[in-house]
Amino acid sequence: MDGYYSLPAGHVDENESALEAAIREAKEEIGIDLKKESLRHAITMHNNFLDKIYMNLFFEVLSYDGEISNKEPHKCEEIQFFAPSSLPGQMVPYVKQAIMAFGNGLSYYEFGW
Repeated sequence: MDGYYSLPAGHVDENESALEAAIREAKEEIGIDLKKESLRHAITMHNNFLDKIYMNLFFEVLSYDGEISNKEPHKCEEIQFFAPSSLPGQMVPYVKQAIMAFGNGLSYYEFGW
């Protein structure tokens, strides 16, 4: 969704765990190094958005090594940080809902059903 904010994300590759995918995507997209023990499950979302059905896993990053930078400028215009209480209007809707649901203490959320 061009023009909308989101989070670093991607798909799990063949023979790759969800944690391994999160570690790989963080390195590819924003240039940071994560360790499995630095990731904590935040929320699982079953989502039906734009006629695509996904099971999304969101992880909270407890620590990382490196400097955050935009490693995919052809896909991402800029990186910004927002407080959960002031998320931008131009944010991918299911990502915004996942962040808000996590902030409300939920570990599972359904969107678009």
